[in-house]
Amino acid sequence: MAITGHPGAYLHVEEAILLETLQLAFDLCLVISKRGHDPIWDLGLVKADQKILAGFLVTKFMHIERLWNLLVRVTERFQGVEEQFEGLKSDVKKLRCFLKDADAKKHTSAMVKETIKEINEVVLDAEDIIETFLLKKELGESSSSSVKRFAYASVKSMVLGFDMKTISKRISKVILDMQKFGVQNAIVNEEDMKSLQLRERKMREMFCIVGAKVYSVLYLSSEELPAYLKQCFLYLASFPRGYKIDVETLSYYWAAEGILMPMYFDGVSIRHIADICIEELVKRHMVISERDVKTFRFETLQLHDMMREVCLRKAEEENFVQTIDTSTANSKSPCKSSRLAVVRCYEETFSVDTEVKNPSLRTLLFIKCSRWKETSLFFTRHKLMRVLDLSGVEFEGGKVPSSIGKLIHLRYLSLYEAHVTQLPSSMRNLKKLLYLNLDVYVEVYMPNNILNDMRELTFLCLPKRLHVKTKLELENLVKLETLKNFCTEHGRVTDLQGFVWDFVNLKQLKLEIYMPRLPDAQCFPCHLTTIELTYCCLKEDPMPILEKLLHLKEICLGGTSFCGRRMVCSRDGFPQLHKLQFRGLEEWEEWIVEEGSMPLLHTLDIGSCKKLKELPYMLRFITNLEDLSVHDMGDEFNLRLSEGYFPSHLTTISLSGCCLTEDPMPILEKLLQLKEVILKNNSFCGRRMVCSRDGFPQLQKLQLEGLEEWEEWIIEEGSMPLLHTLRFGRCLKLKELPDGLRFITSLKSLICHDMGKRWEKRLSDGGEAYYKVQHIPSVQFDDSEPDSS
Repeated sequence: MAITGHPGAYLHVEEAILLETLQLAFDLCLVISKRGHDPIWDLGLVKADQKILAGFLVTKFMHIERLWNLLVRVTERFQGVEEQFEGLKSDVKKLRCFLKDADAKKHTSAMVKETIKEINEVVLDAEDIIETFLLKKELGESSSSSVKRFAYASVKSMVLGFDMKTISKRISKVILDMQKFGVQNAIVNEEDMKSLQLRERKMREMFCIVGAKVYSVLYLSSEELPAYLKQCFLYLASFPRGYKIDVETLSYYWAAEGILMPMYFDGVSIRHIADICIEELVKRHMVISERDVKTFRFETLQLHDMMREVCLRKAEEENFVQTIDTSTANSKSPCKSSRLAVVRCYEETFSVDTEVKNPSLRTLLFIKCSRWKETSLFFTRHKLMRVLDLSGVEFEGGKVPSSIGKLIHLRYLSLYEAHVTQLPSSMRNLKKLLYLNLDVYVEVYMPNNILNDMRELTFLCLPKRLHVKTKLELENLVKLETLKNFCTEHGRVTDLQGFVWDFVNLKQLKLEIYMPRLPDAQCFPCHLTTIELTYCCLKEDPMPILEKLLHLKEICLGGTSFCGRRMVCSRDGFPQLHKLQFRGLEEWEEWIVEEGSMPLLHTLDIGSCKKLKELPYMLRFITNLEDLSVHDMGDEFNLRLSEGYFPSHLTTISLSGCCLTEDPMPILEKLLQLKEVILKNNSFCGRRMVCSRDGFPQLQKLQLEGLEEWEEWIIEEGSMPLLHTLRFGRCLKLKELPDGLRFITSLKSLICHDMGKRWEKRLSDGGEAYYKVQHIPSVQFDDSEPDSS
């Protein structure tokens, strides 16, 4: 029985296995059959190829739809070119109908497959020509005189040379070939299809390869994806095995390439749309990702090994992306794909001119690369790029080449942690940028008002340090959703209401601003969800203002952002807040939380607030609070260890530098929902610790590190029945592991580090304490410190 369903059908792996018990056996038989002696193979009418073409059709149909939309845009916006494009539009319309027919039949022959390939090539070329024409005409209308002079010559040259005859001839040739060789007849040839079905049945009767059928089902499930989801999935082939893909970055890759365009609608951010796509892939068991319970977003995602093989195979079949991994020397030059990912380039020289010969390159990514050297000014050769991620690059002399201004199609540009000290004024031409990341650590000079015309920007991360002469105006960037590292020293802010506060789309705001008081709540962007403040030196309590921002989900008050001594969170304030972080508030002494404040708070993280005396007692009424971290507090801080002090629903608690003198376990073990406990760096300064019978009924992870005075540990039988990971280290006075450890049969991993060679000898096979850990599947020792024995 073949798996069928509409393109968006939800496919459970377990159900598919039952339905397709013999599927892979059949596919393998087709592969090893004698292609040269069977007319069916000559026609290419095999299930594997059929599925491959189905994938081609989905992807290529998106390309031709995008070309159609561009043609409509050209004829609507510019007078005088309508006649030039009408004939082309007519031919493109025929190709659209052809692809729809081919997709409906899920059919392929060698002729159909080759025709699809030709259609894709000519469509991409036509799209590049039209987009270049549109962008250069827009540049010609720029208000900047210098840009206008540059653009005028380009537009004049472009208009005079803008001749669609070549493209039109290529499309006409494809259509004539289709008629001449009977391509469309091949599509509707039902007899061939019946022959294929008969062959399938015979093959299924002959073979059953159970071990590989899962791969077959996963492969087939990738074919059932809607067009936009399929491209989202294939994009993951860019990343190395085991790599945790950052969802925020990935969402902008997708958006810059137009993959998310079918789902755009007003009022929804790029990140939110990406989350929708990822959720669909998660439901189909195609990616591994979980929503961050703190932000309700997907933060990272991965592919498990088998699905990654499917992804790589599909990406190769469709020439979707090519990867060069410098650690395995798998370079395939020249690059023929329109996308290239370079992986693990560290302190090496990479010549794009040598490695990349394809002038139609649209995407160039450098992944897990650091301090690699760019040796060629390649921007003049690859003018069609949409996505350019140059993270970690070292430009000669720290200067970005002025030729980057020729990449007028660019939507994504990242110079994250690159060695850059100066940006060229030609970057003003990059008017289509959605994403610009300039997060570097060295001082950077940016030409004044270089960002003025980048009106499409939704993500902007400025350098942490800007040259003193740099002045920026951001008033035109009305589509901004994320703004990071802005400082008033380099931007115009009138009465604190001149640039940020009118950005109605802004959702994430990170400011490094001297600002003794916050503006009124109504001056903030109405949709703001995340705010991070540093160096503000606020003298007045910011909470009465911030708690009125009804959509806030995350607040971080960093070093010296607040210089007052008292902070109050009022009843009914912060109705949506999920995460609250305080760092380095050195003058803060007292925190009051009224009952009913922050009802949805999930995560609280406090560190290096040296004068804070204690946590508010009313925190215990925040029943959603699950994750509590307290680190490096001062001598005056008192972490009360009494019943009822901590919220009852805590699942994670992390303490560091709290200098508790009493054993914390009798209190913590009564928090029945705790799943993870971390005690580090003299959070406990006593000598004896006891984990009682029936204590910690849900605990899964326990980490004990840097407890310098700890000597004795007792675990009673029945304690921590679900513990699966135990990590301890740098507890040099601890005499031995407790005998009760052998009763915790759920333990899967024990990691012992920096405890001296004596510990490893005693706990290894044959050692005197081996009986305590012999039931644990994984026991690891890591000693970088001298032997403490």
